[in-house]
Amino acid sequence: MITVEVAGRYQNPPARLEALLSNLPMWRRVDRSPAATRGQVPVEKTLGPDGVADLITRYRAGASTRELARRFGIGTTSVKNLLRRRGVSLRARGYYRHP
Repeated sequence: MITVEVAGRYQNPPARLEALLSNLPMWRRVDRSPAATRGQVPVEKTLGPDGVADLITRYRAGASTRELARRFGIGTTSVKNLLRRRGVSLRARGYYRHP
């Protein structure tokens, strides 16, 4: 039977572990909400009221969500969620707009 000592070689020395644990309270940010720590800004705030109105107008004129995402610098899911929140009915996937 072969035995191998793993813990002795790879475990943290007690002094280093104690130093890490002593700094643990500094790592936790309790002064912020969980949503604020992600760094996400609502799309409406990023685009502003004029940008949101422009996005909706362009979508109703036939622009795809992919085109709008590229134009406004946001994700396609963000475009779809914004349109849904604003009460715009989404077209079926693969909709072909005639020129």
